[in-house]
Amino acid sequence: MEYIFLLHPKGKSFKNNKKNIVMKNLKIKSIKNLIAVIAIVAAFGSFITISVNGDLKMNEFLQSLKVKLDKYNQSVPEDRVYVQLDKPLYKPGETIWLSAFVRNASSMKASYKSDILYVELIDPKGNVAQKHQLIARKGKTNADFLLEENVMGGIYKVKAYTNWQKNTNDFFEKEIQVQKVVLPRLKMKMEFLKKAYGPGDEVVSKVDLQTLENQPLSNYGVKYIVQLNGQKLTESKLTSDNEGLAYVKFQLPNELTTNDGLLNVMIDYEGRTESISRSVPITLGNIELGFYPEGGDLVDGLISKMAFKALNEFGKPADIKGVIKDNEGNTIVNFESFHNGMGAFELESKIGKTYYAVITHPKGINKKYSLPKSLKRGWTIHVNNSEKEKLAITIQSTETETMSLAAQVRGEMYFATEINIARGKNEIEIPTKDFPMGVAQITLFDSKNIERAERLVFVNKDKKLNIFLKTDKLQYLPREKVKMDIEVTDERGLPMPAYLSMA
Repeated sequence: MEYIFLLHPKGKSFKNNKKNIVMKNLKIKSIKNLIAVIAIVAAFGSFITISVNGDLKMNEFLQSLKVKLDKYNQSVPEDRVYVQLDKPLYKPGETIWLSAFVRNASSMKASYKSDILYVELIDPKGNVAQKHQLIARKGKTNADFLLEENVMGGIYKVKAYTNWQKNTNDFFEKEIQVQKVVLPRLKMKMEFLKKAYGPGDEVVSKVDLQTLENQPLSNYGVKYIVQLNGQKLTESKLTSDNEGLAYVKFQLPNELTTNDGLLNVMIDYEGRTESISRSVPITLGNIELGFYPEGGDLVDGLISKMAFKALNEFGKPADIKGVIKDNEGNTIVNFESFHNGMGAFELESKIGKTYYAVITHPKGINKKYSLPKSLKRGWTIHVNNSEKEKLAITIQSTETETMSLAAQVRGEMYFATEINIARGKNEIEIPTKDFPMGVAQITLFDSKNIERAERLVFVNKDKKLNIFLKTDKLQYLPREKVKMDIEVTDERGLPMPAYLSMA
């Protein structure tokens, strides 16, 4: 793609100035390089015009937006902090070991403005129990917290931040548990197959039983007790299968008035009773359901993809099923969550119609959840990232208008173009070969430079470090030294330098 620049020193006239600089047929491979040239030009004179030969058209607004983004990143660069701990559970008297990384939010390289990192250990009462001030040379550092033998048990927090992050919520925070531990004789895991159950539902929980040598505890007797509000609901026995799995099944009452449910699984093993307990995720109509149109808005006459998220009264994900109805009570579409209470469906908003959702599972929820009101005129944006090195963008519009489309990752603009949008469906492709791996923000601006639709999408998931580990042996004795070879390559399989930490 070729860009032609015509510029002159500031304050001079084109007509009389013989020192005009003309750069013709300058080949630029990316917008990032183009803006770099513009910045150089701006340092010496006023740049008058840019004409673009090719499919990519950067208008004056997009050029200004890119320059503003670059100036902001240079003047107010953001920090990102990540802390790796050696484990999530500690005993009194143990040491918490940590490695910390301080990175620039845009480039993910070592922060060039922050080399001091503050790390706090916050006790269960919210008090700062210990604090370190560390020097993060080349964006990395490490430290430790020693837990006293008489330290209180509970949920602690490790909080890390730079000076620039003190007035923001961008600091790192992670919870850890401190408690006295009685070592079990078995490894037991239990999880419910759904995130929410209601009156009359069948509850199913998977129990995984393994020995300390990671061998399945096959064909072994298991006892379980279910309690509701402290009272026994049911009690029974079952046997694990060849893989050490057992599925506990029981029915909740149709008249359910409490969400205080507890499942306790017990097994007699080597003369001791091992057990595991979990609260049953019961929901009694207190579900928070949010709807999020792709691009930001529903528009009359246009088909939109509608995402949703369901949470129970404790703020935890809730699996649901339901239907969407219009203001006349007609069923429009069925929907169902597919991961952690989240899901999506397509909806064509009709002129003069409003829509609401009714949850059919869990049972007993009679609330109507209104969908966002649709706009009479506007735009929707749909992004398909199924193909490698490109994004397929579908823009639906009720208007005919010249618009601007921009894509940025972590504050760096990697794509921008002016496009002529017609009524109906419009297709455009964004090449992502030069994008870094991460979340890209795709924004559509109208002719007045107002944001009209926006979408976040993860791009270039293959552009990651591949880490290969090879040990000198397959099995080791407790406390035996392990020799390990580590190989790091990029997505092309080429060797890459890396600073690594292991826990």
